[in-house]
Amino acid sequence: MFDKDLNITGKHGDYMRKIVAELDSDKDKFFRFAYDAYRCAAVIGFLYGRKAQKQTSSKDDYTIFLSQIKNIQNDLDFNYKLIMLLDKEYESNFDNRLNKAFNYSQNERPKEDVGLFEQYTLGGIEVLYEKLIKNANKPEDYISNLMGFIQEFNDRFNSSVDSVNLVELCRSASAFNE
Repeated sequence: MFDKDLNITGKHGDYMRKIVAELDSDKDKFFRFAYDAYRCAAVIGFLYGRKAQKQTSSKDDYTIFLSQIKNIQNDLDFNYKLIMLLDKEYESNFDNRLNKAFNYSQNERPKEDVGLFEQYTLGGIEVLYEKLIKNANKPEDYISNLMGFIQEFNDRFNSSVDSVNLVELCRSASAFNE
């Protein structure tokens, strides 16, 4: 996992291309590199409860090369572990979630777990496209979309952080690794 080129196919490839495209004549972008958008896509997909299936159409492929993935490999591994720990719908048993997060090397992870991470990543690409790019035609539209996305994200997630539960989860994970 995260040890080869990433080929994003179908509409998700098209969305990724648009997410990292220049937005105006000043060459402004939301993300400097595609791997920056990819790095946050799984977490956004998870937070928004959005999963998507991989499309096999190859006309809109977008590739992030391994040399670029290596720049964010640790972040992707962290995001994978985070999702395995937090997705109670996928695995209700806390000990099993800890096991999925920490007891497998990157190349030994169960196919189903890797597939779940990929579904959240594709879902996150959809959210980024819908919130930032869709229906925008000029720089002002992109700015408005970004401000709306930031406000929505803040309203949805920053008011509901429970530090007691977060600390307890970190303690449990720490004890599990000992």
